[in-house]
Amino acid sequence: MEKQAEQHFEQILTLAREHFENIQIKTYDISEQRAFLRIEATFGKRRIALTEIVRTTSRAYPYYLLDGDQVILGWDNAPDRQALRLKYGRDFTMHIHDEISHQHLQDGTVALTFEKNFVEFLDDLLNLGE
Repeated sequence: MEKQAEQHFEQILTLAREHFENIQIKTYDISEQRAFLRIEATFGKRRIALTEIVRTTSRAYPYYLLDGDQVILGWDNAPDRQALRLKYGRDFTMHIHDEISHQHLQDGTVALTFEKNFVEFLDDLLNLGE
């Protein structure tokens, strides 16, 4: 897993360096059980915050474009009460720790989505016309 995770992280960093400015690698840690990358950067006048966690059986990701503290574009798969309610209705508490892919919208709501990766997030950013 270590070699694959390193290659994956290097691909992310290469693309980030091509499209973002003021890149700060906050965490870059790879072990046998998991790999963890956290980056902050700027994209135009806005801030990028992204994390990629690769585990032996799954991955976790939050990718965010922020204007101050306001989410402009956000994708993640963390357990989220609002997203879980959308998927499971009133039985959402039975799934409270489940990872669930969703998008954070500018108005503060969430929408259920498919799993995202960094390339798809970057494509979305570039399509914003920033």
